[in-house]
Amino acid sequence: RGLRIMLFGSTLSTKKQLCNFILEKTSPEISSHQAKLVEQGSWKGKILTIVTPPENQMGKVQKGDLRSCLNLCRPGPNVLLLLVNPSDFTEKDRQTLKATLSLFGEEAFKHSMVIMTK
Repeated sequence: RGLRIMLFGSTLSTKKQLCNFILEKTSPEISSHQAKLVEQGSWKGKILTIVTPPENQMGKVQKGDLRSCLNLCRPGPNVLLLLVNPSDFTEKDRQTLKATLSLFGEEAFKHSMVIMTK
């Protein structure tokens, strides 16, 4: 049924840039109230779905929002991408990430990838 990516972390504009890069799209900058939860395209003839869960003002994804986003990429994401600026990544961020990934089960770390931003 195609490939499914869930994208976390960093700023909305950085996530949008990565999403556009993956989908080979060019798009003007968007404001936070215009964010799309789901972007679709194709990659090597397969449908590609990228889901970006909404984050609150503290940069955290609420469990209810995460569960709703999981329904958008059934049966679940193939890859979890985390965008991180290493100089801004704290121990608290690491704990939040670990807690978020734990919602995906024990195998989540095997399907996760960190992309470093600046």
